[in-house]
Amino acid sequence: MRKVSRIFFCLLLLGGVSNSSFSGVFSPSWRGQEKTVYAEWDKWNGRTLDSGDMIFTPDKIGFGSGARKNITVRAFQESSLLGSPAQVFSDYLSHSDVLKLNTDGLVFTLPNFVDEAQYTLLRLEICYESTYASLAGFQVWGLTESGPISGYNGVFITSGPLVSVSLDGWRTEVYEFTIEPSPEWEYIGLVFSHYPALPTSMDAPYIDYLSIDTICIPEPAGLFLLAAGAAFLSRARR
Repeated sequence: MRKVSRIFFCLLLLGGVSNSSFSGVFSPSWRGQEKTVYAEWDKWNGRTLDSGDMIFTPDKIGFGSGARKNITVRAFQESSLLGSPAQVFSDYLSHSDVLKLNTDGLVFTLPNFVDEAQYTLLRLEICYESTYASLAGFQVWGLTESGPISGYNGVFITSGPLVSVSLDGWRTEVYEFTIEPSPEWEYIGLVFSHYPALPTSMDAPYIDYLSIDTICIPEPAGLFLLAAGAAFLSRARR
């Protein structure tokens, strides 16, 4: 156990001290495989829309093979009537390019590969400052052209972290959950335990970096056909 803790500590230290080179400290083994999507936010380069909302495009993004829904990957922070919905600090508690959330509503849009997909597995890694707020869960919308899929119209998911490592007030956590049946795209909203009463208040969630990975898992019949096809090719090569 001590050896594992030291490994997590070193990985977290690498991600925290040099977060400009962040690339999924705890990324899943299936990243980059068929029907996968990944996106990372590290520097939080954002722009404000006419509505006052802010959007943040990923610093890194990648897709596995296959046709996918043509939906833009982005992070979206809703505006506040009392001031800026979010702020980016070039330096905050020894971390660079840190996003402060002045209002709730940080939502991520992600496309999916829908052909023969039974469900979507989502894995999220986040490093945030945990003095004022902890990550309480996710609000999920699973969407198709005809609207939200049954059971995923703003549903709250509160699964515990697979990994949780703390260092100097910063916490790195990894979460996984599934959306079934697999939608054509999803909105994933982060839910924290506390938000500031005013945008000028400092008691807010602070996010250093975040990555999201998804993979669309074929239905059992599709998996059987894939296995049968692989076996046939193996015999044909002999």
